[in-house]
Amino acid sequence: MKIMDEPQKNLLGADHNANVGGAPVPPPMPPKIFSSLPSSLGAGNPASRPPFASTGIPPRPINVPPPLPSMPNMSNNAPKPFFPPAPSIPSRPVATPMESKTPAPSAPMVNIRSMSSDAQTLKESGGIAPKPQTIKLETLEDNMPMLTPMTNNQLPSGEVASSGHRVLNVILEVILVFVVAVVLGFVGYYFVYPMIFDDKLALAPVVVKPSVAPVVVSPKSEVALTHKTLFTKPVSEQATVSLSDLTAIDIIEALQTEARRVAVAGTLREINLQKGGALIKFSQYLNALLPDVSVTDIASVAEEDFTGFLYYDDKGIWPGYVVKIKNGANSTQIANWVTKFENADVSKLYVSDPGSMDSFKDGPYKNAPVRYVKFTKPGASLNYGIFGETLVIATSFNALKAAVAALGL
Repeated sequence: MKIMDEPQKNLLGADHNANVGGAPVPPPMPPKIFSSLPSSLGAGNPASRPPFASTGIPPRPINVPPPLPSMPNMSNNAPKPFFPPAPSIPSRPVATPMESKTPAPSAPMVNIRSMSSDAQTLKESGGIAPKPQTIKLETLEDNMPMLTPMTNNQLPSGEVASSGHRVLNVILEVILVFVVAVVLGFVGYYFVYPMIFDDKLALAPVVVKPSVAPVVVSPKSEVALTHKTLFTKPVSEQATVSLSDLTAIDIIEALQTEARRVAVAGTLREINLQKGGALIKFSQYLNALLPDVSVTDIASVAEEDFTGFLYYDDKGIWPGYVVKIKNGANSTQIANWVTKFENADVSKLYVSDPGSMDSFKDGPYKNAPVRYVKFTKPGASLNYGIFGETLVIATSFNALKAAVAALGL
């Protein structure tokens, strides 16, 4: 049922259409129903509503809903839907701190001096005295340049590359200064200082404290060995044999060289053994030929000076030795030396190979205890014995007899 008249309909449509493409407008207020109802309401159907005059009851007002908006045109030119604008929210006031009623202190005045200010004041005062410049601290702070360090990326490439060289140069300069200081100190202490202060130091009295001379204990010097032959009877020949070294090989080779000198049978040649022009000790000589007999064992029973010899006969050339028994040597020491001597390789006492060795046996000679051992080579037999105070060692029995005769026994 139509409840609005045509002007209202047209007004709504016009307002609606006017919103197309423009700013959104609020919807129209609903019309006053009672004032806008057409006078012909119910004229088309007079029987449905009796006239007010016939009933005597005033008509009840009719609540008519607001008119529906017209359907929008769905074509491409249809207007956009209307959205009411969002209500504006007032901004919240920002609280501001209460202003202090106490005024801020003014910047203090400071006196500063610089090279330019001193030059200026000296110029103004005629060179009497420089005066400091009085300025406000805040002015000084405002005018102070802000220094910001430069990074490696901001530095020129040459400065970054030469930084290592600068460090090296600094180190070298420090070392150079140190060396120069040491040299100057040395020169000053040992040359300049004595030249200046020698006279003053000479005037000072010199106090000499008595000192006890230190007792220097010098090592006991070894008495040079002197040779004295033990033969009391004249011998056929004498010779000096020099050794290059004190070893068994050098001794045997030296004796072999001396043995090649021709001599008739029965010759007793006394030899003086030396090394480097010095006499050789018997303990060292016998130990070189017989390493199993120690130098200590030999020196405990025999003196160091000894007499060597070579005896010639028709069966060969036989070396031998004569040495004094040491004073104080007891029977135990001699027995110990005898045991080690007989267990050693006594074939080294020969100038040539004597062959196989038998066992030691007793064979007294001229009432002296003698021990001997035979070898397979004809004439080779090692004999040793003590005759009075002399020990005789011979590589054949004939050589032993010749040495004892030369001793005057």
